[in-house]
Amino acid sequence: MDVVSWLMGLVFSNDKKNIKQIVKYGLTLWLFSLPMIAHATATMSLPATSSTGSYTLSWSNGTQYVKITESKNGAAEVSLAEAPNNLSSSGSVNLARPNGTYKYFIYESYNSGGGTIFYPTSSANKTIVVSSNASPTISSIANLSVYDGTTTSGPIAFTVNDAETAGSSLNVTAVSSNTTLVPNANLTLVNNGNSRTISVQPVAGVIGSSVITVSVSDGVNPTV
Repeated sequence: MDVVSWLMGLVFSNDKKNIKQIVKYGLTLWLFSLPMIAHATATMSLPATSSTGSYTLSWSNGTQYVKITESKNGAAEVSLAEAPNNLSSSGSVNLARPNGTYKYFIYESYNSGGGTIFYPTSSANKTIVVSSNASPTISSIANLSVYDGTTTSGPIAFTVNDAETAGSSLNVTAVSSNTTLVPNANLTLVNNGNSRTISVQPVAGVIGSSVITVSVSDGVNPTV
């Protein structure tokens, strides 16, 4: 008498010549007894780069909810901090990250009857490179009155700073709105790193006013 256990997929037999056939038959039935996994194809949307550090990650997976993990610079995956629990089948989340390379992995859900299983959808994974650059800053410069065009006003001190760029590498420019009174060539800037000075030489005998615009740039973002 032959006995086949479908629950464990084991086969017992007292007839040696029939064991091979029974095992083959048992495995065939066992494989066809597995539930068919019907699922949507998960997708994610993410920009390839971000120059501000802020971006939006969106996803869609039909009617099945998903799980999304994040890896920074090749480190181990961790749950998405802004959405650590299982996510709905579609949605979006706004993220803010410091400079680095971030990869996002999406896992589709499947209810096996004994619990929820998540399996990866590698084709939907996305990577973004964050390379943000803060704008430099410049201190305020007080208004100036000059009574004698033969006298140079200054040097007038001010400071410049930037989170990513050394002070001495920041580019400072000055432009006069009234070049009859103050030609641009009569504006003298001195670079002492973060500490800068400007001297102003009006044209003798000319009366009027001029707005001197002083700007600083790190090569990416200008600040006036």
